[in-house]
Amino acid sequence: MPIPHFSSSSHNVTATDHARLGWVGQCNQRGTIDILWNCLSTIFISLWVMLHLNVPAVHEGFWTSFFRKTRWLILGALAPETVLLASGGQWASAKRSLTDMRALGAKDWTLVHGFYADSGGFVLHTQDSSPFPVTAKQVHYLVKEKYLSLPDISEKEIFDKSKGEHIPSSITSPCQSLFPRLVSNAPHLKEVMLIQTFTQADQFTKTIACLQTGWFVTECIGRAIQKLPISPLELCTCAIILCTVAVYYFWLYKPLNVTTPTTLTVDCSIATILVRAGTDAEKPFWNTPLDFVEPTTVYTFGNWPSLAKRWGPYRKPFVRIPNDRNPQLYGVQQRIVYSLLVVFFSTISFAEWYFDFPSSAEKLIWRTACIAAEASLFVHAIAEAVSHHAPPHDYLYIEGYKLHWPQNILFFAPGATYFAARMALIAVAFSSLRSLPAESYVNLQWTTFIPHL
Repeated sequence: MPIPHFSSSSHNVTATDHARLGWVGQCNQRGTIDILWNCLSTIFISLWVMLHLNVPAVHEGFWTSFFRKTRWLILGALAPETVLLASGGQWASAKRSLTDMRALGAKDWTLVHGFYADSGGFVLHTQDSSPFPVTAKQVHYLVKEKYLSLPDISEKEIFDKSKGEHIPSSITSPCQSLFPRLVSNAPHLKEVMLIQTFTQADQFTKTIACLQTGWFVTECIGRAIQKLPISPLELCTCAIILCTVAVYYFWLYKPLNVTTPTTLTVDCSIATILVRAGTDAEKPFWNTPLDFVEPTTVYTFGNWPSLAKRWGPYRKPFVRIPNDRNPQLYGVQQRIVYSLLVVFFSTISFAEWYFDFPSSAEKLIWRTACIAAEASLFVHAIAEAVSHHAPPHDYLYIEGYKLHWPQNILFFAPGATYFAARMALIAVAFSSLRSLPAESYVNLQWTTFIPHL
């Protein structure tokens, strides 16, 4: 095997064709630890900033929220398409709430309010029930039926909550007050300082994330232009960045790190609301007493009660709104956009089809995984098209054939295949670091992009 040559003038690696290197230390060149650290740090910071989780329950502390976010971060690293689907579904729900509220003449209701409601920002207090969060659709129902005035909270006040400025509000029903009013409820000073500290850290992290991901993608594009190898791990990182950017777009108007919800108070009982709702409200509730307003399967775990009892929120009514909202995309256009994003994310791995992997087995695994992922997406697309050949304007993603045996094989088999392919790609991306082409460690020559006069 040809031996790589290290230039004494530049200390950069210059190598003949097919030369390979194992672990490379740091000098004035890229080392193995540089590639590993740049990829992992970029993945972590982009995913951490991307995640906009729902409002935690009142009794939940910092560490409960932290570990919940960590679990979603791991999911985002292994299967970022699922987080993309969840964010798209939440955006669609906020968009519907905007349309519904505008139909009632509520011109001050925005996407921010829709996201805030669906994340558990509004908690309903009644005479005969423990407090429980209400979604945007349920708030719309209460306003439409005159149980409640339109929540009088502005976008600025909502975002002030996400900045750690404690602005809890108590909004009463029209029977209690002619106008909704905000009632101050100052928290313990230590809690406020803790929230503000972590919020300031998040703002700093967002800035670092933008710089880090921008630099990472720019460097990969530069290496491609100069025909320098891009390692499989770097390519996987670029694919994750693609998903995080799309997720951040869908969650752009969703408040982040809200810890104190807004209280909505009605002067009538839940029993009265249920009686007036008629036969639609006769069934026992699963999530909250207002389940009749929207289906209980609006949360993914609601389709599998046994799993919900084991892994989902166990207190009924809900004390917080789960993050696993069953995606209900907004029309055909959003479904097409989401499908194209997932296909593009999966297809990026084909860019390493001719990469010089350490072994022929790893090259075969990579290529097989690429094909398997694309094939599973194709089968899933066909199943969706046949199942919803004449779909209503909106439908839940987890419904229909996905819940019935043996038709659900067409959902779980491609899903399992796709996940296995993703795990194989990730495994090969890490294993390839043990022996990369020598040119993978050559520094990018930025001066070649500067035109000479």
